[in-house]
Amino acid sequence: MLFQKKIESKIKNKWLAENLKYLPAIVLLYILLAILPIFLNAAFAPDFNESLSKTISDPYFLGNLIYIACNMFCIMICVTNTIFILQKINSLDHYPGILLIVKIVAVFIGVTIGTILSYKINNYLIEAGLRPLVTKSNFTFNGKNLSVLAAKLFTNNFAGLLICVPIFISEFRKQDIILKLKEKELELNKAEITKTQTQLELLQSKINPHFLYNALNSIASLAHEEPDKVEKMAISLSKLFRYSITTSSNNYASIKEETDIIRHYLDIEKIRFGDKLNYSIIIDADPAILIPRFLIQPLVENAVKHGTSKITTSGLVEVKITSENKEVIITVHDNGPSFPEGLISGYGLQSTQEKLNLLFPNSHELSFTNGTYKQIIIKLKITNNAASL
Repeated sequence: MLFQKKIESKIKNKWLAENLKYLPAIVLLYILLAILPIFLNAAFAPDFNESLSKTISDPYFLGNLIYIACNMFCIMICVTNTIFILQKINSLDHYPGILLIVKIVAVFIGVTIGTILSYKINNYLIEAGLRPLVTKSNFTFNGKNLSVLAAKLFTNNFAGLLICVPIFISEFRKQDIILKLKEKELELNKAEITKTQTQLELLQSKINPHFLYNALNSIASLAHEEPDKVEKMAISLSKLFRYSITTSSNNYASIKEETDIIRHYLDIEKIRFGDKLNYSIIIDADPAILIPRFLIQPLVENAVKHGTSKITTSGLVEVKITSENKEVIITVHDNGPSFPEGLISGYGLQSTQEKLNLLFPNSHELSFTNGTYKQIIIKLKITNNAASL
C-alpha cells in the first residue's frame, strides 16, 4: 500500500502509475506460486539437496517459471487496463454500485484476454521444448474433458474474482462513504452560503429613516420658494433609492457606482445645510474595481451626522480612493469633533467591520486617526477574483 502511494505521487502519468503500482504484489505472488512450492517440496523430502537439485535440473523447470510469470503479468496488465479504461466514464464515479458491477465485468474481460495471451505464449514455449505438450485437462464438464484453454479460463477467472471482488467491495464501501461525506459537505456549504448571504442582507445599509425624514422636510420647505433645489433634491433622492433597491441582490459595486451614490447623498445634504457643508471626492484608482456595496456611504453619513453637523463653522467631508500594490485605500475625512473612544461600536462601524469580514476575510484593514486630521481608513487587498466578481 505504501509503495502504491509512492508510485501514484511520483509518476504523473496516471496510466503508467496504475500499471506499476501492482508490480510488487505481482512479484510477491509470483514467488509464492512458482519458487516457494519448490523449496517447500524439497524441505519435506527425505533429502533436501537432492530434491531441490532434481527439481531445478528438470528440463521444463525454466519453461514453467517463464509460463507462470507470463500468465500472471498478462492477466494483471489486461485486468488493470480494462478497469482503467472503464473508469474513464466519469458518471460512474457517482454510482458506486454500478461501478462495482463494471469492475467485476472488467475482471472477466481482462482475465479472459490475459489467459488467451498466456496460452499463446505457452504454445511458443512448447514449440521451443521448454514446456510439455498437454492435450487434456483434469477438469470435466457434462462428462467431457475441458480443453486446456477452457480449463485455464475457468480457473483463472475464478481466482481473479476470488482476489478482486473483496478488494472491489472494500473500495465500494469507501467510495460510498466518501460520496455521503461529500453530500453532507455540499449541504453544509450551501447552508453556510445561505447564512452568509442572510448576514450580508442584514448588514446592507438601508436608507436611514432620519435622513429620509429630513430630506422630505427640506423638500416640503423649499417647494414654493426654490423649486430648482427641490427638483435636484428629488432626483438625487430617487437615484439613491433606486441604487438601494435594484442592486440589493449584489454584494459588490464598482468604485464609480459607490462614488456616484455618495455624490447623490452629499448633494441632498448640501441643499439642507447650504454653505455649512462642503465636500470633495478624489479617485486615483481604477473606477471598475469592485468593493463591497454601500461600504463608503455609511461612513460619509456618519461624517455628516457626527462630524460637520456638530460645528458652527463651515464643514468639510472629503472622500479619497487610491490604489497601490493591488491594494485599494479608502479614506473618509471630516473636520468635525474628534472620534469618541470605542469608535467601532460607538460610531456605528460594527456592521462595516462585519461586512468586510464576510466579503474580504483576512484581506482588509479598518483603522482611524484622530487629532489634527481626523479620518477613517479602509484598506482592501484586491485579488483577481474580487476584481471580477
